Amino acid sequence: MKEAPDWKSFREQHIEVDNLRLVSDIMRRDTQTARPETSLEEVIQMIDANDIQRVAVVDGDGRFLGLIFDRDLLVAFSAAHYEGIWNYFVSKIPFTERGRKCREFRELLRAGTAAEVMQTNIVTIGENAVLDEAVRLMTDKGFKRLPVLDAQGRFRGMISRDSLLRTGFGKG
Repeated sequence: MKEAPDWKSFREQHIEVDNLRLVSDIMRRDTQTARPETSLEEVIQMIDANDIQRVAVVDGDGRFLGLIFDRDLLVAFSAAHYEGIWNYFVSKIPFTERGRKCREFRELLRAGTAAEVMQTNIVTIGENAVLDEAVRLMTDKGFKRLPVLDAQGRFRGMISRDSLLRTGFGKG
C-alpha cells in the first residue's frame, strides 16, 4: 500500500500560502534529465552522484518522454546479483563464470539506453496548474512526485508532496 500524507489534516490547518498558487511557484527545477540514447551506465551515475531516485527522459527539444526510477533499474538488472567484496574480486578473475557475467553486465550497462527502461505511462501536471490540483492528483493517485511540463510538453521540473507540505507549513 502506498503511503500518503494526511491531506485532511493539512486542509484543516487552514494554512495561508500567500502568493504561492501555481505549481511553477514551488516546483523543483534542479532535476536531472537524460536523452533517450543516454547509456544506462550514465543514468546510474546520475542517480548515484545526485542522490536521487528518478531521472526524466526528454527529447532534443526538452519534451518529456518518460521517467526512469531507480527501482526500474534494479528490476531490469535483478538477474545480476554481484554483492559484497568477494564477488567484486571474483568478477576481476577473467576465467571464472562470475567474472564473465560481470563483464556481460558492464557491457549491458554501456549498451543499454534510457529509452529501453523508461516508463512512459506517467501522470504529469502543467506548470500553470493551481496547487490544489497537484494536491488532488497526489492524494487520489498516491503519488509522491509529479513531473511538471509547460504548455508545449517540455519538462520543467518536479513537484513533490514534501514541497507542498514544506511550503504550507513553512508559512504558519
